[in-house]
Amino acid sequence: MTNSTLCLDFETPRDTPNLLTVALAWIKKANAVYRQRLALKNMSASQLQDIAVSRQDATREASRSFWDI
Repeated sequence: MTNSTLCLDFETPRDTPNLLTVALAWIKKANAVYRQRLALKNMSASQLQDIAVSRQDATREASRSFWDI
């Protein structure tokens, strides 16, 4: 008779994100997108030309809701 060991590989709780972690990550991303859109909205015509974005496109992007990521 031989001894054998059964090894089950379970994820530890710290490996699986909980709802709070996911929510905080989403809020952080939404805040970053909001700040980027605000910066885009406040760019001058020459800055927009440098990045090849029209004023109309910049205004459209800046007016999107924060949850529209």
